[in-house]
Amino acid sequence: MHGFIDMKLSKFKPGKQISIFFIFFASLFFLLGLWQIERGQAKAKLIADFNNNLNQDPSYLSDTSKKVGQSLCRWNLG
Repeated sequence: MHGFIDMKLSKFKPGKQISIFFIFFASLFFLLGLWQIERGQAKAKLIADFNNNLNQDPSYLSDTSKKVGQSLCRWNLG
């Protein structure tokens, strides 16, 4: 059985092209995986910020926009 394993290993000799292909795509997929992890963390932060902003009072651009916002709220409620 030991001779069979040695024979299999001695036959496996990938060329330069397939080795470059493998290294390139293995690196690419690894980097894409890291990018997905970073993207997921950024998305979680964005959702947390959005949820925090839902609980805060709105900020107005000027006194005029505050008056318009208040009149729209009264109009919708009344």
